[in-house]
Amino acid sequence: MPRCPRLLLDKLGRICVVNEAAAAIIRDSGHFRVRQGSLGLRNPTLHRHFCEALERSARPADAAPASQNRVHVSAAGKTPGLVLVVSYFSAGHSAASAYVMVSLYKPDVPPLQIRAGDIAVIQSLYELTAAECNIASAMLEGRTVAQTAQALCITPQTVRQHLKSIMRKTGTHRQAELIALLLRNGCVG
Repeated sequence: MPRCPRLLLDKLGRICVVNEAAAAIIRDSGHFRVRQGSLGLRNPTLHRHFCEALERSARPADAAPASQNRVHVSAAGKTPGLVLVVSYFSAGHSAASAYVMVSLYKPDVPPLQIRAGDIAVIQSLYELTAAECNIASAMLEGRTVAQTAQALCITPQTVRQHLKSIMRKTGTHRQAELIALLLRNGCVG
């Protein structure tokens, strides 16, 4: 499975790390420009939205999960071709290790919207790992195994392995039972 297109920017918007999938999109899509090592969008309005998202995401959220901002990139008024998700990313505890992660998605499989409250409830009730909570949240959103794998940038086999573990811990045997159990226990805000 190809890796999700992602890049890491410093707080000033300069590219620090970019994976091959993101580099190909930046190079081939025609939506982006790179000047003096900084990523930008050719459309001035989208570029302004992107810069605002970078600015908001360059600071950690106090008690909330990583702030996420989206920029929808479309071609000549057509349906969006890409969604840029900009979020705070820390590689350590110091301010010097704070970055901004930019993930590029096709709009048909958006990134997961995992609520902190859902994760806390799921973890406390069933002693699930963070990865298992992400899978359970995806199931609550109605995603298939393939959609979950694509959204989390893991293989479908990994999703299935996590599902087996979740079902063992929750005492369920099918995905429908798992979802019903989570819904009964108030795992959706």
